[in-house]
Amino acid sequence: HIPHEYLVSSRDQRLELLRGLLDTDGTCGNSRSGGSHIEFSTSSLRLSRDYAALVRSLGGTCRTVSRSTHYSHKGQRRTGRTSYRCHTKLPCDIEPFLCERKKAKYVKWAKYGPARSISAIVPV
Repeated sequence: HIPHEYLVSSRDQRLELLRGLLDTDGTCGNSRSGGSHIEFSTSSLRLSRDYAALVRSLGGTCRTVSRSTHYSHKGQRRTGRTSYRCHTKLPCDIEPFLCERKKAKYVKWAKYGPARSISAIVPV
């Protein structure tokens, strides 16, 4: 998990935390719609939720999907842990990678950055 103190620290510190997470467990690939697709993968539900909160605190959007994993051991197919894949979109002013290999593949979104919408208004 990410300690609460890290999630409410300065913007620069949160950005460095994001870069560290993406350099280790993140991937980057080009999307058909013009920018790069950023994905963070973890087997921890709590870490995936903390990661999404971190991304949103920096102005990005994050959608998490889960999937069952499998692996082979001594010729037998076994069920692994659930994988949580966090699909991320960041504002154009954020450079998400320090790793040169991933930084070289990353293309900023030229037109459509992260967007949010109101889905419901409910009286309290």
